[in-house]
Amino acid sequence: MPLLITETGLSVSPNAYRVGAPNYGYGGNTVADQTNGLLQNLNDIHSASMPITGVVIHEYLDAWWKFGLQDSYSQDPNDIEEWFGLVKLKTSGDWYSTEFRDVYFEIKQLWLD
Repeated sequence: MPLLITETGLSVSPNAYRVGAPNYGYGGNTVADQTNGLLQNLNDIHSASMPITGVVIHEYLDAWWKFGLQDSYSQDPNDIEEWFGLVKLKTSGDWYSTEFRDVYFEIKQLWLD
């Protein structure tokens, strides 16, 4: 029976302890770690000997909203859960904009090839 990988991702939270490749960590990864680690995960999934039906990347957009309305107004550098996005949120005046992280473009190209 094929396996669905329901969640893979790496947090780039700035205030977490950095383990680094090849083990990475739950937070504290650099943007390069996030890119290299996710590409390695996808390569491992693609080359697995067992049937894999698909993969879900956690997550498309950084999740500032995780702990209620007040928490959603800013991104906490100590909260690892808020930094998994392929796309980051940026303060833009009195509102927000988005910016793709490097991993977004790498995965896009991988899936186009």
